[in-house]
Amino acid sequence: MNRIVLLICLFGLSGGGCLFERAMGAEMPEGAAGQDDSARQLRIYTEALYQGSSEEVRVDAAIGLLLRKDAESRSILLKALGGSDNPNAQLAVCRALIQSRGLGSSAVPAEEFAAPLLAILAGRDEGLAKMAAEALLIYRFSEIEAPLTNLVKDPQREPAERLHGIYVLGLRTEPQALRILIQLLDDGNPEIQQAA
Repeated sequence: MNRIVLLICLFGLSGGGCLFERAMGAEMPEGAAGQDDSARQLRIYTEALYQGSSEEVRVDAAIGLLLRKDAESRSILLKALGGSDNPNAQLAVCRALIQSRGLGSSAVPAEEFAAPLLAILAGRDEGLAKMAAEALLIYRFSEIEAPLTNLVKDPQREPAERLHGIYVLGLRTEPQALRILIQLLDDGNPEIQQAA
């Protein structure tokens, strides 16, 4: 976060000079200043997430949004994660979620991020699917077991999608994940059997 604010101050990207300079020269009511700074911070994080010059900047922005724990920040992260038009932003959110493992489920509620991560698994981008698989490790297996089981056992799905789900199961240490992998050894598709 400090790198982003520093860069913004150095290059004047926040629209009207550095936040520090404005704070030193302007008198604002305390509540208005806090709301203004919060909105500005949200805009900065959003722009950095979508248009950051490096992966590190995009991931830092995603982490900043994740740590804010407010509805607007969550909305931005979910939009980035669900939007296929900017894979760099999707990847940054996945990496931020991976780095957030120590924060626990109170910081990253399963009901918010599990569905878009599972949707990425059903996509064709293997690198992004692996990042989404690793991001799913922040959740208890019981929170993702049903949709993941449906993904890997559905013979109507593309084999690549099912293989992404098998990759998730391979990362898990829970006995339930192992049970599902064992069941897949009897699958009709030899490629699925091999992966399991």
